[in-house]
Amino acid sequence: MVSRSKIILVVIAIVVGAGVAMWTVIDPAGQSGTPAVGKTNLSQEEQRMRDFFAAPKAYDTRNGQEMKPRW
Repeated sequence: MVSRSKIILVVIAIVVGAGVAMWTVIDPAGQSGTPAVGKTNLSQEEQRMRDFFAAPKAYDTRNGQEMKPRW
């Protein structure tokens, strides 16, 4: 026979698992942390930070250094 404490632990695990699943599947009040397409709710400082650390959109590939074999 299964002990009472094991049954309680299994029930708690199921409830917690269901809660986590609901939290990840259902977006609580639309606050996922990522803005929708076309919406930017960033402050000026946050936007400057993202622009500073962002990768360049285009790379200049003209007149680069020639590659030389190592042999």
